[in-house]
Amino acid sequence: MPVLPDFIFLDLNMPKVNGRDCLASIKKNERFTNIPVIIYSTSSEKSEMNLTVEMGAAFFLQKPNRFDDLKRALANIISRNWV
Repeated sequence: MPVLPDFIFLDLNMPKVNGRDCLASIKKNERFTNIPVIIYSTSSEKSEMNLTVEMGAAFFLQKPNRFDDLKRALANIISRNWV
């Protein structure tokens, strides 16, 4: 059995497949059901955030402008109890 990731970080604005379509595909696969999907985007649109969470994303991370803020946000995500 292959090792599965603890998290899936997914950018909404990917070049060939958009993040919503990719998220839908991930959520259809039973092997990935319990893996939290974190959406990572520059978008601050509440409707976009709400839609991806409704589709099954565990969290929506708006890309911060500063590297220190990104490190802090990632540490927060990794330290959460996702069970």
